[in-house]
Amino acid sequence: MSIVYADIAQAQLQLGDVTEGVAYARRALEAAQRTESTWGMQHLAKVEKALAARPDHAARELLGDIRTTRRALGPSPA
Repeated sequence: MSIVYADIAQAQLQLGDVTEGVAYARRALEAAQRTESTWGMQHLAKVEKALAARPDHAARELLGDIRTTRRALGPSPA
């Protein structure tokens, strides 16, 4: 699920819909956390790049959450 949500998030961000992009990225992150999927987290890297270009608070907060979760899960795919 995290990969599907991440793809939707990336598409929404590319279309300029930051609110929906952040919402789907949050779902992707939550799915990756629930399953402890480092593979899902690696897929969120594209979303992370898109979020880094956004100045709004929600995007910055989510960006920090993604980075924190990535460090907690480690580098190897699961």
